[in-house]
Amino acid sequence: MAEESFDKANQADNLELPEWKVEYLQRIQHFNQLDDGWNGYQAPAPDISAINVAAQILKRISVCPARVAPSAVGGVGITFWAANHEVYVEIKNTSNMALVSVTDFNVHETGGEDEGVFKFSTNEDGMQLLISFVESQILCHAQT
Repeated sequence: MAEESFDKANQADNLELPEWKVEYLQRIQHFNQLDDGWNGYQAPAPDISAINVAAQILKRISVCPARVAPSAVGGVGITFWAANHEVYVEIKNTSNMALVSVTDFNVHETGGEDEGVFKFSTNEDGMQLLISFVESQILCHAQT
């Protein structure tokens, strides 16, 4: 289980946020209570750094994710959908990087085609680039 508590500053800002953001922020607050093996296998529990990065993304992004969940490889996963287009953000434990994979499910009837995996730093500039990238992918495909 994560030794540190969820960043209390993440809770303080929740009063001004849309309901969906508050719900997801409350949900990820509990991820630090998970133990390793939380999924019945050997998945590492999300650490506080991954939880805090996920919270910052959720606070700043303008599109509502379809799912926010612990990642089976350790960290937090945030999934966005628009039409048949999926954007998955993976924030791994103790990492200063976030991975974003983009899949277009319109390409094949039996499965999607990966459009790529992109790496973003979790520093201020990297976070802004990540958020802009995800928003552009989702908003572009939502209009098709």
